[in-house]
Amino acid sequence: MESNAARWIINVVAFILFALMVITGAAAWLLPHGGGPASAVYGLRQALRAVHQVGALLFSLTIVIHLLLHARYIRQNLKKSALIKDR
Repeated sequence: MESNAARWIINVVAFILFALMVITGAAAWLLPHGGGPASAVYGLRQALRAVHQVGALLFSLTIVIHLLLHARYIRQNLKKSALIKDR
């Protein structure tokens, strides 16, 4: 796969996962707390938290891939700013 296409795809996936985390996190936070395990709201809240956690893991993975795809760019800019030395 072409490098630019891979970067574009990983950026879109990262954005979608970020939006999923924001939506599920906000929804779980806004739902009423308490009610016990028998409450329907409790079940929905727990499901949202589970989706939020899986989304966070996948988002973290996409960010690592994103950084790896941009490693050359990052290295070049660190060299320009003299934070790392040329070998």
